[in-house]
Formats: sequence, structure tokens, C-alpha cells
Amino acid sequence: MKIAVAGLMLGFAVIAVPVLAQADAAPKDPDEVICKREKKVNSRFTTKTCLTRGQWEAIAEANKRDFAENQSRHKIFIPRER
Repeated sequence: MKIAVAGLMLGFAVIAVPVLAQADAAPKDPDEVICKREKKVNSRFTTKTCLTRGQWEAIAEANKRDFAENQSRHKIFIPRER
């Protein structure tokens, strides 16, 4: 019984360590410039785009909002036959 409890406690400790490490991390600077390579559609070439962390986050939020809006707007309506 003691071994099972010790194993369970060790399992919780292993899970909790990454969470505690994230809590201690310094806040991210929104003005930090981050460059990403993006592949063009139907091409083997990539383009390098450099934006601030805040701009990347704004783009991600806009994409999420647009996706959710499109999901809710385009519902298929199948009329019933009478």
C-alpha cells in the first residue's frame, strides 16, 4: 500500500514540475521581433516574415475569430419532405 501511495505521489510531482516552471517564466515581451519561414501555397519556395510577438498574437486571434465565425455561419440546411 505504501508503495502505491509513493508511486502516486511521484507521478503527481512529475506532472507538477513543468507547470511550476511555466509559472516562474518571465512575461514575454510583446515588442520582440520574431521571424518565421512560411511556405507559399503550390510552391516549393518559402518567404521569411518578421513581425513582433504582439502582431503574431493578433494575427492568431483574428484567425481563430474568423474560423469560428465561418463555422457558425455555414450550416447545412436540409429541408424535410412533407
